[in-house]
Amino acid sequence: MNLIKSNGNKFIFLFLLSVIGHYNLFSQDNNSIDCNKIVLEADSLFNKVGNLKKSILLYTQAYYECGSKEVEFNLSKAHALLGNKDSAFYHLDNVFEKDSSICKLQDGDYYLLLGDKRWDMIVNRQLIKYQFKRGNISKLNISKRLINLEVRDQAYYYYMIKLPLNSKLNDKYWRIKTKINKKNFKRAKKNNT
Repeated sequence: MNLIKSNGNKFIFLFLLSVIGHYNLFSQDNNSIDCNKIVLEADSLFNKVGNLKKSILLYTQAYYECGSKEVEFNLSKAHALLGNKDSAFYHLDNVFEKDSSICKLQDGDYYLLLGDKRWDMIVNRQLIKYQFKRGNISKLNISKRLINLEVRDQAYYYYMIKLPLNSKLNDKYWRIKTKINKKNFKRAKKNNT
C-alpha cells in the first residue's frame, strides 16, 4: 500500500511539474512573441522620420522586457538622433559592455555624439578591447580618426533616405552633406600626409 501511495505521489508530483514547466514554456513563448511584436513596431516607427520619440518608448519597453543588446543598440541610435546624449551614451555603454567590436561605432546616427568626451572614451575603450582580442593596431590615432570620419560620412543619411521626396529638404541635407564631405576629404588628406 505504501508503494502505491509513494508511486501515486511521485506521479502527481511529476504531473504538476510538467504542467508548471509547460506553463512556463508557454509564457516564455508568448513573451518572445510580444517582444518581437514590440520590436517590429519600434523598428517601423524608427524608420519613419518624426516618430523617433515613439520608437524610443517601444524600444525601451522591449529592452526592459526582453533584454536584447540589438534592441538597446537601436535605442542608443534613436536617442543620439534626437540629441539625447546622456541616454544615448548610457545605452551605448551597455551595448559594448561585453562586446569588443568597433563596427557599431561607425554609424552616422551617432554624428551628434562626436566631440563629446564620452564618445572618445567609448572609442578608446572599444579599440583597447578590439586589440586585446585581435592584436595591436599599428596606427591607433589614425584608426580613431577614421572611425569619426566614417560617422561624419554616414551622417544625415537617416533623414535623407527616410524623408519623403521633398526638394527643399533634400537640397538642405545635401548641402550639409557636401560640407561634411569636403571637411572629411581635408581631414583624410591631412592624415595621409
